[in-house]
Parts: sequence; structure tokens; C-alpha cells
Amino acid sequence: MKLSTFAKTSLALGILTTGLMTTYAQSANAADDITPDMENVNKDNAFLHSYYKQAFYELNNVTGVKEGKQLKFKTEYGPLHIQLPESEVHKYTDGEVKNLDVFAIREYNDTKLPSIGGITQNNTSLQDNPIEPKTILKKANDQVVTDEDIYFPIHKQHVSLKEIDFKLRQQLVDHDGLYTNGYKKGKIIVSLKGNKQHEIDLSDKFPVSKMGIVIDATQIHHIYAEMRA
Repeated sequence: MKLSTFAKTSLALGILTTGLMTTYAQSANAADDITPDMENVNKDNAFLHSYYKQAFYELNNVTGVKEGKQLKFKTEYGPLHIQLPESEVHKYTDGEVKNLDVFAIREYNDTKLPSIGGITQNNTSLQDNPIEPKTILKKANDQVVTDEDIYFPIHKQHVSLKEIDFKLRQQLVDHDGLYTNGYKKGKIIVSLKGNKQHEIDLSDKFPVSKMGIVIDATQIHHIYAEMRA
């Protein structure tokens, strides 16, 4: 993507800051977004397709201020507000909170509304040595059923389930046709060692009630993704 596109996307959301935040943006120009599959986006999934194609933002080792049910961060281009899920509100005391990592996206079509959840304690970056859980993708429609291993690296040990959901769904949208060509539903199952698992419904947006869940990525046994017509 051209730098100007990154800049337009970042400034539109008003939360880019040099050195603290990394931006991973889809193109800001509609013309740049047109692909051969665009005309085949399922009408029932148009919102989900758009939601999981958007930019996401990551802040590393930053300090925020908790006020009520929000954590607020100062950035070069303006404030970033993170709404805490109910399960996380009492995890932090009001006032300054240090050593945080943040995964942020635009939850609604309004840049003034806060992102939700995605807060973890600061992690050592694993960019050069990511955690690579076995990840299986099953695709099923009226004509064929396929199973394959796919590559899904995780670059931090402590990661929010929201981040796993968003990044994996974005990968499935971009590379495997999720929400296009009839693939309307399915599930993601994150299986942990010790027989614990988290299930995500692909026919709906990731629920706010789960946006505070943080898992240890080294304890992931495998991830199973299923796309169905």
C-alpha cells in the first residue's frame, strides 16, 4: 500500500502515533479495494465482510488513564479511548495504568466511538519468532468439502481472543473467500491444552461479552476454522 493511503486511513481514524502504534490498514480508496470477488460478497454478510476488511491498530508498552469504564491513551493525532468490557472494568483502578498493549479497531461506523477491549499486559515482541499453533481450515459447500492446514502466526504470548478472531477472520476473508461465493457461516474453535476451548460464531460479529478474554498463546493446542455455505 502507498504511504499516502496509510496516512489517509490513519488520520481518518485519528489514532496513529509514531513509535507507539503500528497500523495495518486496508486501502482507504474504494477503487483500490475492488477485487474479482467483490461482486460475489454475500448480501447477508456485507457488514461482516466490511468490518473484517478494515484497518487495525496495535499499541505496544503504552500508558493509559482509566476513567470509569474507559482507558484513555494520548497519541500524536488525538486521544484513543478503549471501552472496557464489564469483565475488565474492575481489573484496573482509576488513574494511570502502565505497561499495556492495545489492539484496536473501529467497532462502529463512527470514529468518535471507542474501540472495545483488546487490552493486555505488555508482551515481549515475537515478530522474529512467532507462536505458530496448528491451524486447520475446513471449507464446505454443496459441491465439495476440503481440509487444509493454514499458517496463522501469533506475535505475542498474551493475546486477546478479540485479536485472534479479527486477524484470523481477516485472513480468511482476504485469502479463503469468507463471506463471498456462498460461504456465509461457520465457526472458529481455539482449543487450549487442558481441554479448554473458545468457540466463535462466524455468522455474527465477535461478541462484546468476550472482548475482555485474554489467553496464553503458548497454551493453544490447535485452532480449527470451518467455513460453510
